[in-house]
Amino acid sequence: MAGPDYGYDFSAKTDLDPMLRLVTGEELMAEICVRRLFARPGSCLSNPVDNTLDARDFLSTGITQRDLPRIAGQCVAALEGDQRIFSATVIASFNPNLMTLTLNITGTGAQGPFNLTLAVSQVTVEILRA
Repeated sequence: MAGPDYGYDFSAKTDLDPMLRLVTGEELMAEICVRRLFARPGSCLSNPVDNTLDARDFLSTGITQRDLPRIAGQCVAALEGDQRIFSATVIASFNPNLMTLTLNITGTGAQGPFNLTLAVSQVTVEILRA
C-alpha cells in the first residue's frame, strides 16, 4: 500500500541534497520535521518569520528533567507551524551521559498519521526511526 501523498520537495534534511533528489510521502514528512527542528528562527530564506527552532540550542543551555515538557511544547509549536502538519505530540527525553536529546514525535499530517524519532546532539539532528 502506498503511503500518504504529501506532495514533493527536494530532499533537504539539514542541507539541500546536492543531487536535488525529490522526496515524497513519509520521507518528506520526516525531512519537514527535521528542518523545522534544525533551522534557527529567521534562517529560512523562503519564509524568514516562520516558527522554527534549532533543537541543538537546548543542549547548550543544559537540560534537566523539569525542562523536558517545555522543550516538547516548543517543538510542537515549531512542527505545527508547517501547514502540512495538522497536529503533533512530542515526548522529549535526555541522556546526560551521551548529551543526547531524543524527540519522539507522533503527528497527523495532511494525508494521515506519522511517527518519527529524532536524536539531537550538539552537532546535528538525525532521524532514528521514521
